[in-house]
Amino acid sequence: MIVPPLPKKLLTNDLPEVSSHETTAPAPATKPVEVAAKSSGKANYWSLLEQATKAVSEKNWQAAKAPLNKLIELYPNQSGANNAYALLAAVHRGLKENAEERAALEKWASQEADALDAYSRLMELAERAKDWKTVAQNAERFLAVNPLLPQPYRFLATASEELGETQTAINSYQKLLLLDPADPADVHFRLARLMHMNNDPAAKRHVLQALEEAPRFRDAHRLLLELAQVNTNGTNSGAADTQIKPRTSATP
Repeated sequence: MIVPPLPKKLLTNDLPEVSSHETTAPAPATKPVEVAAKSSGKANYWSLLEQATKAVSEKNWQAAKAPLNKLIELYPNQSGANNAYALLAAVHRGLKENAEERAALEKWASQEADALDAYSRLMELAERAKDWKTVAQNAERFLAVNPLLPQPYRFLATASEELGETQTAINSYQKLLLLDPADPADVHFRLARLMHMNNDPAAKRHVLQALEEAPRFRDAHRLLLELAQVNTNGTNSGAADTQIKPRTSATP
């Protein structure tokens, strides 16, 4: 490049020499996601994942969306720890975007056979939405991977009650009792109620166990009286139509 001669008044020994690269205008700034997207292969993946993970750790939910969506666009079949679907679900959860969170979790669950965290969160969201089929589906998915935790049995039992699948609910509560549930009185009561609907004499044993755990359990007292009336009259009137409600205690 030929630099034109400077005016005489500027020709002094104190002036720095003009170089060709100093006359070049600076390049416009490029967004981090765009920079990462121009690369390829593993470098691209890890660059985007690093941006997303950093934003999530800082709870900068909006900033995390762009790299995560780009990761999913480039690698839609990913799974494993810290996959983009799991991180995106965390982002939507932070923003209280329940529908979007559920969509990300469902995609994650469809990609991985042992996505326990996804199954667990899907059960919670579906229970809130009273989507009992989805609750039952994810409880069964969870139990197929790990049958030694109590929570999926509780979800499956509750969903089965709501879906009218009494025997599945009974089986789930029976298994739940073996795993030291947080509220055994409630489990015994619900099991007694369901067994009473099926005219199963074991109902009395479970309602007594409920009262042993919680002596002032009002609904259990009512059920015990109902069972006594059945034994006296030989009929089970209205048992199948009684809705199970959250546990309440009797007044002192």
